[in-house]
Amino acid sequence: RQLNALQFDPESGFLARKGREAVDGLADAVSQAESVRGSVLQGAPNEVVKRVADPIIARAVEGAVAAMNRHARVESDRWALSSAEGVATAATQAMSLNYLDERLWGQTVGTLKFQAETIGRIKGEDPTAVEQGLLDRAWRARYRAWVQHDAVGAFTSFLGNREKMDPTTALGLEHQLFTAAAPALADQLLTVGGPGVVAPAVPGEKLPRGIRNNNPGLLQRSEERWDGEIPGSDTRYASFETPEAGIRAMGKTLLAYQDRHGLRTVAGIVSRWAPSTENDSAGYVRFVAKAMGVQPDQQLDLHDAGTLSKLARAIVTVENGAQAGARISDAQLSAGLDAALNDRAPPRAPGTVLASRDASIPTYSALVDALPPDQKLHVMQIARARAREAQGAAREVLKGRVQDTEAAYLTTGAAPNPPSEAEILGAYGQMQGPAVIRRLRETQALGVNIQQVKTLADRDIEAVLSAARPQPGDGYAQRAADFKLLEEAAGRVRASRRADPVGYAGAVGAFGVTPLPSLADPAAMGAELGRRAQVVGDIARDYGTAPALFTKPEAAALATALRGAPVELAKNYLGAIYTGLGGDADLMRVAMRQVAPDAPVLAVAGVYQGRGLRTTATTARAATDVSDLILRGNAILHPVKREDGSDHQGGASLIKMPEEKLLLTDWNARTGEAFKGREGANDLFQQTARSIYAALSAEDGDFSGVYDAKRWRSSIDLATGGIERHNGAEIVLPYGMPYNEFRDSLRVRTEALAKSAQPVATTAGELESLPLENVGDGRYLFRRGTGYIVTKDGHPLVVNMNAPSPAKPFVPQSPVQAQIPKAAGFAVTPRGAVEGIPGRRW
Repeated sequence: RQLNALQFDPESGFLARKGREAVDGLADAVSQAESVRGSVLQGAPNEVVKRVADPIIARAVEGAVAAMNRHARVESDRWALSSAEGVATAATQAMSLNYLDERLWGQTVGTLKFQAETIGRIKGEDPTAVEQGLLDRAWRARYRAWVQHDAVGAFTSFLGNREKMDPTTALGLEHQLFTAAAPALADQLLTVGGPGVVAPAVPGEKLPRGIRNNNPGLLQRSEERWDGEIPGSDTRYASFETPEAGIRAMGKTLLAYQDRHGLRTVAGIVSRWAPSTENDSAGYVRFVAKAMGVQPDQQLDLHDAGTLSKLARAIVTVENGAQAGARISDAQLSAGLDAALNDRAPPRAPGTVLASRDASIPTYSALVDALPPDQKLHVMQIARARAREAQGAAREVLKGRVQDTEAAYLTTGAAPNPPSEAEILGAYGQMQGPAVIRRLRETQALGVNIQQVKTLADRDIEAVLSAARPQPGDGYAQRAADFKLLEEAAGRVRASRRADPVGYAGAVGAFGVTPLPSLADPAAMGAELGRRAQVVGDIARDYGTAPALFTKPEAAALATALRGAPVELAKNYLGAIYTGLGGDADLMRVAMRQVAPDAPVLAVAGVYQGRGLRTTATTARAATDVSDLILRGNAILHPVKREDGSDHQGGASLIKMPEEKLLLTDWNARTGEAFKGREGANDLFQQTARSIYAALSAEDGDFSGVYDAKRWRSSIDLATGGIERHNGAEIVLPYGMPYNEFRDSLRVRTEALAKSAQPVATTAGELESLPLENVGDGRYLFRRGTGYIVTKDGHPLVVNMNAPSPAKPFVPQSPVQAQIPKAAGFAVTPRGAVEGIPGRRW
């Protein structure tokens, strides 16, 4: 029982002890076992019992001691193994926190080797295999920590240590580390190594063809293409993908001069490079020799990189000029010549490298170029994606500047902040970038040409084009290209003028045109229109356009203001326009053709409003402005759709009108030949009469559409001012002038015309007896047979009945005296006299 308790007691038994406690407690446990034997024998009743019991007890004690020794040995090994593994783990963890410390890594490797001996001995395993396992675990811990902070550094270190690892461990680590490093390696491809681009041109600078073609040595084209040569627009000289490719070709050619043709002096090399039949070879030789610091006949070794570089730099300077030649950097020159000396392919443009699916193409990153093909292509694929993403973002940022630059070039011929070629290539890439650069250059040249012609009259532009048209001869291609730009500039100017003549004049500061003031200030608006009225004919003549008074935005704003505006507000606008135009009906029609091309009656309403024409009061109706009737009737016939959806929905008339044939029949009967040959005026006043008829019908509450002849006759008279038969032909009377007043005033005017000797061989009596023909706004021609009375200069003679009489000023009669022939109880009177202005012809 005592031995059992000593060994197996769950709390104090020896066999329950673990690790170091078992090792340290063995001696004490064995001593206790021995003491159990003595205590048992002492308790024996006699010697016989002692002799019998002693062997039995001795075997029991020996068994217990043996079991405790075995337990102690097992626990000792377990403790040693745990200690060794613990030390290895602690060393690995300490190293992973200091993964860049190579000294600590060496110490860790030594510790792991020592512990591997212990672990192998205890486990009965090969210590070398145990050591490799511990090292692999340490490699994994080190690189897992390292990759979190520097993926490329961890991957680079791994590649140098891969052979020290178990193949399985190396394979797993390689996949993890490469996956983490690939994006950073791709970023390196976007920034390190590779060729640059030629320094951007100064705005307006024309680069020599050697720089434009990436061919600074000006090598001529041949049937066999150089590596890196690309198709170009130059028919004589080669074009290359990069400056480095062109420099490599130059270097290969110079080396061939020495190796194949035995040319080893500046004099010999230059005489073949630039023969005297096309060049000043002697001057060329002197410049190159001086630049190299050698004598013209001194022997050279072009396989020496420094000598070849000096020679190439001197040739680049001569062929392109010092300023342009300096755009080829020393790094580009070195890269191209190095490829020539070592017979390597020329450096490729970054865009070409990234676009390639060829793993053999150099990327200018030693680490990436050393990768297996599949990993290298994977990095290039990531780089392509990131380049596209970066280009897209840069393009969005740059797009606005490019557009602003183009607009500035076209407007002023110069731009304050044009993007550089490097910026454009970075944003648009090597494929699209050159096209954007070329377009900007062409736009700049186009803008300069536009500045030359933008203020010229149309006829002068044609003269400039005629003088600049190229003729065959030397330099024809360049002159033709320049003429094409000039022709395009002229076309753009003409198109802009046709689209908006007044807006164009204001934009270029011509004819004193300034922006129209706010519509809320009719007086200021009228003042500007008065200024424009003085130059409208000049603008139309110089620009070769139809007469116009408003810019497109101004016309649109006025149209919006008039569309659906209350009648009184519309009258205010129209009155201000008419007054600003000096009471010129022709100009009023010009204005309304712009503002309301689909509502020509607004021009009539504006003229009548400006002249203050009103109906006279009758027992049936109160006096009102004629323009009021026209505007109200037009709104009834052509309602505007409300933005809020209220009232009518636009389109269909709000009142039913009589049958068209009834209106047309009485119109023709009333007007006769008054509008003969003037179909436009006939249609205009007929529409005006319809608007007045609609307004009068609504006033009377008549929406039936039943034809009212008296109302229609009144509408015709109110629209035209009255129709009278004079000398056998109908005429439209000056608005508000009774026929007897017209006849008397005509007699006075014909006498004055006859005395002025303007008409050819015509007396006053003959003039007074001739039929008249309306030309608009109270002006008439004198008809004789099938022709007209003309002045001495061959122009038709015009009498203006609205102008002051030569005998006495025309004074409007009182409302009673100025009544036109009454119809349906209406009469018309002017509110004030307006001096007539002779009609314009454009």
